Amino acid sequence: MRHFLPLLLSTVIAISADEVDTPTAPKKNDDRNPKANAAKDTAENAMKNFAVAPGLRVDVWAAEPLLENPIAFSFDAQGRAFVAVTQRRRTSVPDVRKYESWQIENLSLRTVDERIAFLKAKMPESPAKNLKKPAEDINKDGQVDWRDWAVESEEIRIVEDSTGSGRADKSRVLAGGFNNLETGLGAGVLAMPDGGAVYTCVPDLWRIAPDGTKTKLATGFGVHVAFGGHDMQA
Repeated sequence: MRHFLPLLLSTVIAISADEVDTPTAPKKNDDRNPKANAAKDTAENAMKNFAVAPGLRVDVWAAEPLLENPIAFSFDAQGRAFVAVTQRRRTSVPDVRKYESWQIENLSLRTVDERIAFLKAKMPESPAKNLKKPAEDINKDGQVDWRDWAVESEEIRIVEDSTGSGRADKSRVLAGGFNNLETGLGAGVLAMPDGGAVYTCVPDLWRIAPDGTKTKLATGFGVHVAFGGHDMQA
């Protein structure tokens, strides 16, 4: 069996729609829809800047549109990559560095329920028309409030090379629906022998079955609003 260095994450070849269920291309450059990288073979171009030790070789194994916004990944015995993908960073999970006035009250939080109440109090209803960025009305109800932080979801994707070509060609969502108000980033994933995974997503630790069924193993982690991305890395 050939071995390949892990994922190089850049825009590469297009594949047919029936091979990957991926979001449509973004239309503008912002945190929710970052500007599409139109350069062709970007991953291959990026490799030109790598310093590779003698005797080693770097190949592209997977890139967009098979996956995007990865935080962590884990390979199983079949060579499939279980990838923790974020759709909530910077848009649905606040970064405390942008809210310095929250610091003292934020540090006093001790439970998930307190985190929920805190976020609701800090994000009361505000007419979307008064905002400089109307796109913040994520649920399109004409208001910008805490409910907009309970729409976008973290997810786990399985990316695989189904043909043995040495390059991934298929991607599918194993589990999603991680989008409660208190949900942080899905920052850690571990592939399990049965085809499922263990997954960390603030404030919860999850066991994901091979069919995507979710079982919460523990909760109560990461109750404070933190630096974006510094949550429950496994």
